[in-house]
Amino acid sequence: MRLTPAYVVSNGELTRDLRVEWREKFDDVDQVCGLYVRSGLLRPHHDPARVRKILSNSNAFVTAFAAKELVGFARGLSDQAHISYLADLAVDPLFQRAGLGRLLVQHFLAGVGDEVSVVVHAATGASGFYTKVGFELWENVFRRTRLL
Repeated sequence: MRLTPAYVVSNGELTRDLRVEWREKFDDVDQVCGLYVRSGLLRPHHDPARVRKILSNSNAFVTAFAAKELVGFARGLSDQAHISYLADLAVDPLFQRAGLGRLLVQHFLAGVGDEVSVVVHAATGASGFYTKVGFELWENVFRRTRLL
């Protein structure tokens, strides 16, 4: 589903050619690994096979491209009926603090639908962002840390 072009400030200039799209599949491992590195998101960017598996087992994506470069990415899992998990939110540093993260979350929420609850595990220091975009902090969410 193609959504309207986004406008974002990058280095003080308004960029109109940013394409933001909801997708049910996205498999460009190189672009995703590059964005993981640039954004500082702690994901296994050093292991392309593992990133390929992450992408192939996910079904909810929002991508933001400036020209042909991935500059924003939201990835999750959704049953599209009851619950979704927003697993990744990565924004290129050149586009951070310009509204792109908020736009990615808005498109993710629109893609999974209003009748679906969305859960997110915020990266360290990102809790404030998620409350600003409408998420509530809950105390009854549990996590089992991976072994590797």
